[in-house]
Amino acid sequence: MIDQLIFILTFLAALGCGLIAGAFFAFSTFVMRALAQLPPAQGIAAMQSINIVVINPMFMTALFGTGAACLLLAISTLFRWQRPGADYLLAGSLLYIVGTDLLPIRTTNRLPQSVVSTFQSPVAGSGVGGPIGCFCFLLSLIDSFSTK
Repeated sequence: MIDQLIFILTFLAALGCGLIAGAFFAFSTFVMRALAQLPPAQGIAAMQSINIVVINPMFMTALFGTGAACLLLAISTLFRWQRPGADYLLAGSLLYIVGTDLLPIRTTNRLPQSVVSTFQSPVAGSGVGGPIGCFCFLLSLIDSFSTK
């Protein structure tokens, strides 16, 4: 029963990591570039609009639901360390939590408040944790299947 729950949670966390990685990828590769091509006043208005629209149940569930799943998986690995893939689960969980939740907060705290209030967005952080976390989760799933 617990193994099935961990598998489902791992699958959902990997899916969430992939979704958030896609959002970070889109945001950093073409949304920010498009905003940079606008006159400053229009770019600021567009970014402020993005900041309002991004706060919706679907995105927030993907962003913070994945974080919650990663936190549960990280805690579960402490009790199941001897299981195959536990090291990947812990690494993926921590990379997601640090890369999407802690690192962006830390970097925006170093910016002047006027810049932060204008450009702060849940997807404007580093985004490193999403793709790497997803990769670690997938390795964990592969590892757990290959040892059965």
